[in-house]
Amino acid sequence: MAVQLLGKEIRFLVPMLRNSDRQLHDIAQWEWLENQMYVEFPDGWQQLEFQRTDTAVLGTVRGHWFDKEKNEGIPDESVEFIVAIPPDRMTVLFQLFEDICVRFDQKCIYFSNGGDAALYHPTKNQA
Repeated sequence: MAVQLLGKEIRFLVPMLRNSDRQLHDIAQWEWLENQMYVEFPDGWQQLEFQRTDTAVLGTVRGHWFDKEKNEGIPDESVEFIVAIPPDRMTVLFQLFEDICVRFDQKCIYFSNGGDAALYHPTKNQA
């Protein structure tokens, strides 16, 4: 029996709503993200399946975060992605997080790395 180690398991959440206006992202954004996952992680990745209708999103991860700028709690629903990557590819993942923050209008991305939870805050100014 052979075992192939793929690296650390990284899980990250992409919220269904934009921060600025709390509206759903365009389907084109999700297609862009899926394409990026194929390009950056050709050995494989997983995504929690979700279904978007006019009035609801089914199959998401429900959660809550505290917006320090507004001093209020914000409920959120997110899509979970899972990828296994070697430590030397973490910069690729962080660049993807940077792009997600800008394209999906997010203040940060929640992720876990082998059980350790963290927030990725973008370094670029969001216009």
